[in-house]
Amino acid sequence: MKKSLLMKWICVILVLSLGLLTVGCGGSGDDGEEGSAVAVNHMTMGTGGVSGTWYPVGGVICAAISKSPIINATAQTAAGGIESIRLVDSGERQLGFAMPSLAIYAEEGIEAFEGAPIDTIRAICAFMPMEAHFIVRANSGIETIADLKGKAIGTGAPGSGDEVMCREILNAVGITYNDCKPMQLSFSEQVTAFKDRQIDAMFMLASSPTSSVLDASSQADVVMLSIEGELRDQILAAYPYYSATTIPAANYTFLSEDLETIGIPTMLFTNANESEDVIYELCKYMFADLASIQEAHPSMQTFSEETAIEGLTVKLHPGAEKYYKEAGVL
Repeated sequence: MKKSLLMKWICVILVLSLGLLTVGCGGSGDDGEEGSAVAVNHMTMGTGGVSGTWYPVGGVICAAISKSPIINATAQTAAGGIESIRLVDSGERQLGFAMPSLAIYAEEGIEAFEGAPIDTIRAICAFMPMEAHFIVRANSGIETIADLKGKAIGTGAPGSGDEVMCREILNAVGITYNDCKPMQLSFSEQVTAFKDRQIDAMFMLASSPTSSVLDASSQADVVMLSIEGELRDQILAAYPYYSATTIPAANYTFLSEDLETIGIPTMLFTNANESEDVIYELCKYMFADLASIQEAHPSMQTFSEETAIEGLTVKLHPGAEKYYKEAGVL
């Protein structure tokens, strides 16, 4: 009898313990119901390849915004801005990096978005100005962009802004893909192909210094082709979202002086349907950790609330717009 009574009490205690455990688990959920913890928004950020500059900088930005109690952000590699725009539009990713011009192409339904326009892309900030890099061997006899006619050229990965920009620059000097040997390769693939002499030139749209260019220049004597004068004027007239810029000689040992070229900023963007409060919170925590982000890459040293809205040709997300207005820069 005593044994039976003892077993009953043990069962009662177990049932009560399980009940308390269930209540405890319910109180730590992220469904936002009354009595639960604050809902956490899991956000995936499409950046670039691991050998480029976007991926590591994206990781630092994700670490900063993940300090918010309502955001958990993770950086992931992406083939390029075109892919990121499509993934953010579909909701598979919540954040992405791209050239602002690609978002314009998406909205107009041209280029890679021909027949399938996308109007959901909204900007959060501009940062990390990128420069056009054309790298050739010093003894190749290639001295200008026009000399690339008939050459094997690494144009950037399929679905990347690099490939689009490379094609636009070549078109400006009258070179189409029928006049050369384009190879749509990622940064790391281009370096390997360049070392193996499978390509004559590498094209990379990146913030200098970039590791892929440093890698290639450590294996061979290289030079970088300039984009200046009349050629640059023609490109900027045709594609006004690009701008004149220079690559400082200090960024690469093979440069004897600053190099004239063209560039465009990187854009961090999201879907128009993302919560205004969440994007506002993202901006708040990103700029709260500005020092860490500025240290992520030399091109980020001038990043600030003021520069974050420079060069943007894409509509701001309402959450970002609210933040910049409160910050007094909009």
